[in-house]
Amino acid sequence: MTAPDNSLSVTQFGAGGAGVTDDTKALRDCIVEAKKSGKIVWVPAGVYKLTGDIIVPSGVTIQGAGMWHTTFEGDPELYGQPDRRVRFKLTGTDLHLADFAIVGKLNYRNDSEQNDGIFGAGCTNATVSRIWVEHTKVGMWFYVCNGIVIDGCRLRDTLADGINFCVDTRNSTVENCTTRNTGDDCFAMWP
Repeated sequence: MTAPDNSLSVTQFGAGGAGVTDDTKALRDCIVEAKKSGKIVWVPAGVYKLTGDIIVPSGVTIQGAGMWHTTFEGDPELYGQPDRRVRFKLTGTDLHLADFAIVGKLNYRNDSEQNDGIFGAGCTNATVSRIWVEHTKVGMWFYVCNGIVIDGCRLRDTLADGINFCVDTRNSTVENCTTRNTGDDCFAMWP
């Protein structure tokens, strides 16, 4: 897949994409500039190490080159610290994530720690498409959200749920997704 029209590449902000350098700041900076300019965040094929939360604000799209080509991974040395994991936090409205993988490095479960993977809090009109998630506590967790569409995603080897629509999540769907080897529910819904 090539860069979409009207996009900014995370590599323009210093991301290495080889799984060696910490690319957290580069992705955060690209998101800020894309939001200001109304552009798409483009993440070309590569492995991008993340060591902290990625806040996805209203009106932002993060587009990868495909779940087999663009990977965000955690740093196993930092994974004992909940705030240093691979976590995309969706806040606001009109948010879109597509065509990448999230590979966590979690090897224990503590339910008092916040979930990693994709975490939606009070977001509306969001899409999550063709995302692969593995080795996180929960693949995707949404609460107090409205109008979420999750399509074509694969979730593997999570320590808890694959996808959870929790507490007042409504008008939302999961389509054409698979889960395997979850520690709890593959798909949970308790709004």
